[in-house]
Amino acid sequence: MLFFVCVGLCAVGSAFIVLLPTVGQTLSVVWAVVFGEQALAKARGRRPASDQDDHSTDLTQLDPTN
Repeated sequence: MLFFVCVGLCAVGSAFIVLLPTVGQTLSVVWAVVFGEQALAKARGRRPASDQDDHSTDLTQLDPTN
């Protein structure tokens, strides 16, 4: 039981000390890459690769009576 308590405390400690700060860094890097790519595409006059296509369908297209 003592072994599992020690391993569990080490896991929680490493999560807060090591992993938690890297989450913020990772999100900021992803944000910078996406917005940098959008700004570069806009400057070149192209459509950004990070734009999402609208795949929603009109419900009247699914109606068999039309």
